[in-house]
Amino acid sequence: MKPWLLFVCFPLVLWAQPNETNVRIQAGVKIRLETEPKNRFLADLDRFLELKDADFTTYRYVDSLNYTTYKDLFDALKFIEVNAALNDSNYYRPYLVNFVEQAENTFLVSLSFRGSQNGEVDERARMTFLAQESNHTFKFLNPFEFYTKDWNTRKIKNAHFYYRGAFNEEEAEAFANHNEFLAALWNMESRPIRYYKCLNLQEVYQLMGIDYHVDINGVKRGCVTLGKANLFVSGTNREEYKHDLTHFYFELQVPQQSRNWVAEEGYNINLTDYWGFATKENYGFLKQYLAENGVTPLEIFEKNRIMKSPISTKMPVAALIMRKIEREKGMDGVLQVITCGTTDDDFFKAIETVAHITKENFNEVVEEELKKYFSPQN
Repeated sequence: MKPWLLFVCFPLVLWAQPNETNVRIQAGVKIRLETEPKNRFLADLDRFLELKDADFTTYRYVDSLNYTTYKDLFDALKFIEVNAALNDSNYYRPYLVNFVEQAENTFLVSLSFRGSQNGEVDERARMTFLAQESNHTFKFLNPFEFYTKDWNTRKIKNAHFYYRGAFNEEEAEAFANHNEFLAALWNMESRPIRYYKCLNLQEVYQLMGIDYHVDINGVKRGCVTLGKANLFVSGTNREEYKHDLTHFYFELQVPQQSRNWVAEEGYNINLTDYWGFATKENYGFLKQYLAENGVTPLEIFEKNRIMKSPISTKMPVAALIMRKIEREKGMDGVLQVITCGTTDDDFFKAIETVAHITKENFNEVVEEELKKYFSPQN
């Protein structure tokens, strides 16, 4: 999964004994427990939050398997109280806003992390955990498996689909086939993908316990992938999301410090789509933008512009470069560029080495490649 939160590392205080509960209980919220288990719940919730910036697997307040599987989601808690703009390391405070019994000794617990400025509430995030009591201790779990335990399932090849309502077999088969194609590309066994079909990205995060976060507010399309768990939770309301499955395999195989996102996205546009628009549509948008705005391909690569929201000019231009490289140099050439390093300078150095494309002939190459794409012989 691509990170949408940036975590800053500070020295950690691994244990602190509070004088009173750190979690504030919102007015009207009822914790329907007897006094002793209620006090224990609040104390364990405090300890859980005090230790959130450390490695939970060494502590008693999480389930080790659940934590290992959904660690990226637990990481969303790290330093959540920090407001960097105000230089305040304890600005967003946790409020208990819901406590609902689900079964014996099992509860859904929702926390709001918020501060206030000039009398206005400033909520950063709202998260839900599954709290389970065992041996007089509450453990806090990511609720994804609890929320999806009754979903329908279907298996096609090595892809396991989880869904509610209708199921598009043709799209699911296309996704399963793409999984096999990508595995063959990397000369490896296909991953047993667990694909969850969700309405949109907001539902994806809600199922994963992030009911709201200011950093993803209003974002509709996307997915969350957890590579070690082969988990692919798609927010497209479809049975296929081949574009991000391609990124999923590259993320597994290419070290982050070597991965050139522009080259990878360009290759992916040719292979699948971009923001749900087919390859031909993206090149059509680019052709029209170049004709109407009197700009050059190099200019709109270096000064990235929006040509049709949310599609920018940079990636389709890169796609045409990658199309030429794949045709002339094969997959070895493609991988050489994708693994060249993270910056645009790395990209330019790589395409010059692999295909003799320089800034001097960049415009000519892109324009010729665009003309070839729309030629009758293509």
